[in-house]
Amino acid sequence: MSSKTRIAIVEDNASARIHLRSHLLSLGNLDISSYSNGNELKAALRTQSVDVVLFDYHLGQHKNGVEWVKSLQKSGLLKPSTGILFITSDQTPQTIGHIVDLQPDFLIIKPYTIRSMKQTVSQYLAIRKATAAALHALDAGDHKSALQNVDSLLSKQQFARIRIHLLKLKARILLLLKRYDDAMTLYESVLTRSENVIWARWGAIKCLFMSGDWQQCQTAIGDLLELKLTQNKAYEWLACIAFEEHNFEKAERWLDNIKTSELTMQATRLKTLTYQMQERIDDAIALLERKRMSNLSVKEHRDELTFELADCHIRHAATVDEEERSENLYKARCLIGNAGRHAGDRQAHQRRDYMLSFANILEGDTERAKRLLNNDWMHDFSRSEANTMVIAAQVWHGVGDEQRAQQILELCAAKSEQLDDQIEHMMIETQIIAGEKAIGVAEDKALALNSEGTEAFVAGNNLLALEKFAEAYRLANHIPAFALNLLQSMVRQKISNYRGTHTVSLLEDLESMELSETNQIRLNDIRAAINQTLARFQVEPFEPSTESSSTPA
Repeated sequence: MSSKTRIAIVEDNASARIHLRSHLLSLGNLDISSYSNGNELKAALRTQSVDVVLFDYHLGQHKNGVEWVKSLQKSGLLKPSTGILFITSDQTPQTIGHIVDLQPDFLIIKPYTIRSMKQTVSQYLAIRKATAAALHALDAGDHKSALQNVDSLLSKQQFARIRIHLLKLKARILLLLKRYDDAMTLYESVLTRSENVIWARWGAIKCLFMSGDWQQCQTAIGDLLELKLTQNKAYEWLACIAFEEHNFEKAERWLDNIKTSELTMQATRLKTLTYQMQERIDDAIALLERKRMSNLSVKEHRDELTFELADCHIRHAATVDEEERSENLYKARCLIGNAGRHAGDRQAHQRRDYMLSFANILEGDTERAKRLLNNDWMHDFSRSEANTMVIAAQVWHGVGDEQRAQQILELCAAKSEQLDDQIEHMMIETQIIAGEKAIGVAEDKALALNSEGTEAFVAGNNLLALEKFAEAYRLANHIPAFALNLLQSMVRQKISNYRGTHTVSLLEDLESMELSETNQIRLNDIRAAINQTLARFQVEPFEPSTESSSTPA
């Protein structure tokens, strides 16, 4: 590791950028680079890493700082240990809420004094120095060692002043280790002292979501609807849960509470997905076109929305007759050409060419698709985003390389597991499952997951069994054995719902399925167990008021 801490400043105002850099250099032992926008930083990160990024929120005619951080994290260009500091003069609830949702290490409000800026950066650098061993372990993927290092620091009185920062890091590591109960206990201990710690409230919500207790999760999210800073994100979370429950109309209604102009790129994609799942392709296209026209001045937004719109046309083309398919593919090609004409990096080239290849596959022109696959940027997926990888898997399947197709989806799933953003993870999982079904590997994967769940169930590890059975059921919910195993595991755990599947509803679904004699006996036994304590397994529908308070957080 370099002896100097590498800091990247991203600020569109040249004089502010130079001024900030010159003052931070006086802190000593720093290697500081500065950039006018996220594209410049992205290009630099392909050849070198940074330890800390100091982002201005508004970056002129470019994506804002929060959007760039999320994009760089998704593409793997920021290390897990990279510190995130934000600067903004915009104190509107929408902007501050957008930044707070990202949970940066520090937020600096303009106007600031040079003294206060240097104090904040010095404080953060001191925290990084104290936690260096844990951060290094985090980058290496050694989460257990990272946790041990943080626990060691928490046990020492000399680090009492940075205790809250250590607790925040510890909670993050516990989530990575899937120790949701321990993480929840930590978040609750923080909230006991102050219920206004937003990162702890979001952390508690993540614990409930990841552990599958979505009823409690919705209640916790409902509390955040009263805060302007967290209101829109709360609606996104509620829509995410409704989507996972396959209640797409309800997901749409939650997102309707957010003004179209205030929909983030993530929320726009989620709303588009809710339309697609309801086979309302025209509404999905109309939303993307409105967002695209309102973002013409921001090149990155325009290109991303243009690709999304082309993707929507291509996916629709795969489901319709030949005449309508031709029209959709023509529109998709025009959009791809528009977005890809000035593509500045290999990831954009890759996305463009895989979409064109998929269009060729749908037209039956596999030879043309194969020629596009010869480009060298079509084979490296280390920085690719999920939507590109899912289409890539379908392309390779279309040209007859089923092994490559499956490998790409497995890599996509592994990358998705590393995301801190559960809403993004859910959308990627939805795409992956659709891709697995499209290339015909969903049932085989479900069988493997069901076997893992059975082993865990027999060994008494019911939480792991629940996770595996639920994944198998999502992949192949038409196979009674998977539904039955999930139901049995839920009853053993004595829970009314798990990740959107309700115990009583699943029982009713199974009663309408054709079962073998053995499975029918199992179902009868499970039904009897449920009926003994029926109240435990019934779920009241969650419908908080959509009226919100204007009280600032």
